[in-house]
Amino acid sequence: MTRPRAARDVPARRENGIGQFERARPGADQRRLLATAQRPRPPLRGAGLLVVELRGDIDLAAVVHVRPWLDSVAALPARLYIVDLRPTTFIDSTGLGMVLRFRERVTRGDMDFGLLCTRRVHRLLRAHGAWDVLRPAATLGEVFAGRSRRSAC
Repeated sequence: MTRPRAARDVPARRENGIGQFERARPGADQRRLLATAQRPRPPLRGAGLLVVELRGDIDLAAVVHVRPWLDSVAALPARLYIVDLRPTTFIDSTGLGMVLRFRERVTRGDMDFGLLCTRRVHRLLRAHGAWDVLRPAATLGEVFAGRSRRSAC
């Protein structure tokens, strides 16, 4: 009798100089991509921008594995870190807590933070009182516009 394979983390592969995080499913040969971090192509590259894209279900099961990877991303040099939640299919309060923790680590180092998300995430942000803290946007242009308004004050 063989024992089922345990889920395992796959080391981050280098992609665009940053990396990605995959999670292998137990008993399956498929890997599920949970998160990527990349520096955008020019002309945005000169802006010191780092985009973290979260995908799929961001719940307790995913957060346990993505959080350490996200902490290592926060240590990378950038002036503006953006978390893109648009590709997520589900996010719960644990996932929101991970995003808030990432924001806190980034802003503690005097860097800027932006959040991209769709309307379905807005309800969660309002219910948890995180709307004013995270100031979500729908596009990169809205993130840059909000950043320039804050610097002008």
